[in-house]
Amino acid sequence: MYIVKMNPADLKPFKNKKFAIIDYFGKKVLVKLVKSDEVKPRYCEVDQAIRNALGFPGRECYGSLVSIQEVKRSLEWNSFIQRLFPSRSLVLPLYRGSWLDSEKNICIMHPKLISLLGLEEGEYVNIYAVCSRNDCRRDLHKLVRRVYSGVPDSIPRDGKKIKYPQPTEFYLDLDGRIALHLEAEQQGYPIIVRPSVVRIIRKRAIFYGLTLLLGIDAINSLLAPFFLPSALIRFLMTIFLATLIMLIVTYYDVRDKISL
Repeated sequence: MYIVKMNPADLKPFKNKKFAIIDYFGKKVLVKLVKSDEVKPRYCEVDQAIRNALGFPGRECYGSLVSIQEVKRSLEWNSFIQRLFPSRSLVLPLYRGSWLDSEKNICIMHPKLISLLGLEEGEYVNIYAVCSRNDCRRDLHKLVRRVYSGVPDSIPRDGKKIKYPQPTEFYLDLDGRIALHLEAEQQGYPIIVRPSVVRIIRKRAIFYGLTLLLGIDAINSLLAPFFLPSALIRFLMTIFLATLIMLIVTYYDVRDKISL
């Protein structure tokens, strides 16, 4: 996850010292906090990717004014599954996509960005956005969508045509923006996108199920020559060992696909 470095003295008032929200003229995004004595008090150092998404890219941005806000409401970010399978995430500005990609319950990204997440077109991503309205009950909202690279190769913007999709942008239709509790016509708002681990596991459930069945058959054959007090003990040992093998296969299969 992208980080913001702050002086330890500036972090003292924060109850949650792991995550915060950075605000740049109304554009907000979730960041990970890192203490650093090298950073002056009342200053912060912001990752390049965050600056790009917020709208002040490049190295000549020293002195830009941002607000670091404490996360005060529920945060659906660091779940057990996500901690078990840490994955790469991208922070990108959100724009309206082509009308050809609207109302299909999908999101649009550049093919190279899809590959960078370890995914293929048609797989699922989690989209996170910090609420831009005052009536939100949570600081961070989540949306799950299939990701594609879009139908057309260009879209109109500001009176001219641009290539579509751009490798520095993310696209979502009106329904998706409303689901994230964003303003309907808001463009360039930063979002975070990363693979949906739960959907990856669901997609390969048949493969993992076959692993379990084959494991049961193989382990049962291996235990046959050994004397065990009862058939029940043999059955329980077989199920336990086969399940353990399946979990190990699942773990390394998913980690290999989306690992950092």
